[in-house]
Amino acid sequence: PSFISSWYEATAQNVNLSHLVISHNLREYPVKVDVQVKINEGGLDYIFSGLGSSQRDDDLFKDYGGVIYKYNDQHIELSFPYLENNADTGGLVYTGSDKLYFGPTNLLGPYKDGHVRARVWLASDMPYIVLNTSVYMSETVNYKEITHELGYYPDLLTVQTLLSDGYMSDGVGAVFMASTPDKYNSLSGVLYGYDE
Repeated sequence: PSFISSWYEATAQNVNLSHLVISHNLREYPVKVDVQVKINEGGLDYIFSGLGSSQRDDDLFKDYGGVIYKYNDQHIELSFPYLENNADTGGLVYTGSDKLYFGPTNLLGPYKDGHVRARVWLASDMPYIVLNTSVYMSETVNYKEITHELGYYPDLLTVQTLLSDGYMSDGVGAVFMASTPDKYNSLSGVLYGYDE
């Protein structure tokens, strides 16, 4: 990578500590950003990935969690969960202890304290970029298929969304909520999958 940050302390459920900006000063939009979230359980460190979008916040009275990030050519902005108006059950990491699905039993969460860091790759860090294409998507134009014509599964694939404020956000490969039970909730983000 062109940039690896230091580890920074991170805390969920504290509005005053819910935002962190990590400057990379590369003056170029990254082709890959990896935000790492480290928690400690039983004296062992575990690292999870940050997310380019969130599927749920404090509107449902259920546990939730995740570190959300966006980035531009100068820095990465990280957001940590905090109580806005309903539930203070969000953490930096959450693995499903609310019996919404069956996950690991040794790492339940939500974990409210931990550390974060960012790693950034520029196009010049990559050995060979096969496909770099842009498509327009919106609330109504919300499905696209892009052919890479490799004939095999890519070793690395990233999906980036250029937001209206000039920041970029990364797509996610899975969601844990397919619909929302309440009219004031909304689901967001770009979901993607790929084949050979």
